[in-house]
Amino acid sequence: MSAVTTLSLYSTTINAIDAGGKFQIIIPITTAVSSGALACTMIEPSSITVSCVGNSGSRTINVTLNNPLAAGTFFQVNINGFTNPDSTLTTATFEFYTFDSLGTALDSKTSGILLTATAGSLSSASLDAADQTVAALNLITFTFTTTHKVTKGGSFEVKIPKWNPNAGSSNILSMIQGSYLCVSIQNLESTIS
Repeated sequence: MSAVTTLSLYSTTINAIDAGGKFQIIIPITTAVSSGALACTMIEPSSITVSCVGNSGSRTINVTLNNPLAAGTFFQVNINGFTNPDSTLTTATFEFYTFDSLGTALDSKTSGILLTATAGSLSSASLDAADQTVAALNLITFTFTTTHKVTKGGSFEVKIPKWNPNAGSSNILSMIQGSYLCVSIQNLESTIS
């Protein structure tokens, strides 16, 4: 899975929600949420305070309102502890429900709430050859910085271009002859395996 991030939920209420009422978000299988209390903030309206609880087993996030929220009110709540999908494919739909303080269902939206994660890129990359002699067996050092964390079980791939020793022929050769060895990986988080 991708790194833990903040999920921003925003919409406009149809029905009023009293103090103690809640939003419930059911997340798709390709995403994850931490279990237990989650840090969350009501961005709009900022006068409303909330508390949030995640349940990884039922894939739910419950946002309890400490103040009433009027019908027709635009709101945005940011919830920490959410994990993006592990690919750039669009997720299945999120489901969204509102309940009053007695647990009576008020509003729902069960389709069309989709998320597409974006792939990261390298913010810098370089390589250095220990020996600059043509055709010499060489140690090459690749140095790069990712824009996203590479988590445990993650990987990276380095593609070595082919070359043509005789520009007049179609004899394209691999720059890697025989086997290769990754000598060391440095400066990665301890969560990398």
